[in-house]
Amino acid sequence: MSNHRRILFNKKFNLTLKIIDFLNNQKNFDENLFHDFLNTNLEEINLVKFNEIIINADNNINNYLSHNEKLVNNKDYIKLNEEINQINTTINSTKYYYNKNTKEYNKLVNKFPT
Repeated sequence: MSNHRRILFNKKFNLTLKIIDFLNNQKNFDENLFHDFLNTNLEEINLVKFNEIIINADNNINNYLSHNEKLVNNKDYIKLNEEINQINTTINSTKYYYNKNTKEYNKLVNKFPT
């Protein structure tokens, strides 16, 4: 499960990089907002920290885009955003599946006589 989630997070990371590259060509774009994201070594961090870094980057992207409606309607951005939304849906599904099954497993373990 963890390997599957890491693959999904890697895909999301790469798509977020593409969005940052897209935005980097715009005026008034501050790449320093993405310092942590751009300097992340994916192999050295756990999924929780990985998720925090991606959420922070997403928030910075959304904040930047909230001031530029023209970019929000750009077909390249829309395509990248749709791909990220699909990955988010899959990540949330895997989290739900994992949590549901872990909860059930723990119930069964607690019922087992010692």
